[in-house]
Amino acid sequence: MKKIIVAAALVLACLAPAVAANAQTSGTTAKQTQQQKLSALDPGVRQEVSARMAKGEKFDDVIELLILNEAAAQYPDAKFYRVVPPAHTVLVAMPDNTMRSVAYDPATLQLKP
Repeated sequence: MKKIIVAAALVLACLAPAVAANAQTSGTTAKQTQQQKLSALDPGVRQEVSARMAKGEKFDDVIELLILNEAAAQYPDAKFYRVVPPAHTVLVAMPDNTMRSVAYDPATLQLKP
C-alpha cells in the first residue's frame, strides 16, 4: 500500500509543473485573444468596453449587454433577444410569435438594417 501511495505522489509531483505551465499559457492566450477582440472594436466602443472592464466586468458580458441594449431599443415589443456572437447576429422573438435574425456590425455593435 505504501508503494502505491509513494508512486501516486511521484506521478503528481511530475505532473504538477506541466499542469501549472499549461494553465499559465492558457491564461496568456485568453488575454491575447481578448486584446485582439478589443482592438477590433470601433474606438468609441473600445473606450466604453475598456471602462466597464476596468470596473471588473467581463469582456464578453459587456459586449453582449451593449448588443442587447441596441436590440431592445430597436425592437421594444420583442419577447426576448439572444445574441449569437460567432454569426454576428441577434435572434429576436417578435410579438407575433415569429423569430427574426438581425445582423450586427462586430466593430460598432450596431444592428444592421
